[in-house]
Amino acid sequence: MIHNRKTRRAADKYFADLIKEGWGEWEEIPPIRWHQAPSKPPDGLVKFVRNNIYSVQSVEQSTAWGVLTRLFIRRHDTKTTVSWERKQRIKNELVGEEATALEVFLRIKIV
Repeated sequence: MIHNRKTRRAADKYFADLIKEGWGEWEEIPPIRWHQAPSKPPDGLVKFVRNNIYSVQSVEQSTAWGVLTRLFIRRHDTKTTVSWERKQRIKNELVGEEATALEVFLRIKIV
């Protein structure tokens, strides 16, 4: 337990220092490292990138509308919110300005 606490504190400090540096360039994480993450990568994962503030998993999924690209956005710190402006910037930088993005809010029974 102590080792985990020390490790978590070190990681928190590392990411806090990165966030202070600002947005930063996107770095693509190679597929060989996807399985080193604490949780299993989602099915259909095609790209995993990060900058100083966010990690983004890009997943392709077949739907009735065709193949969609889903972006899973996560902050490196403990904050859970991502502003609309940041989501728009991430979408533009990773998928393109001409792409249309939707945010889905599930029914409460599904959550």
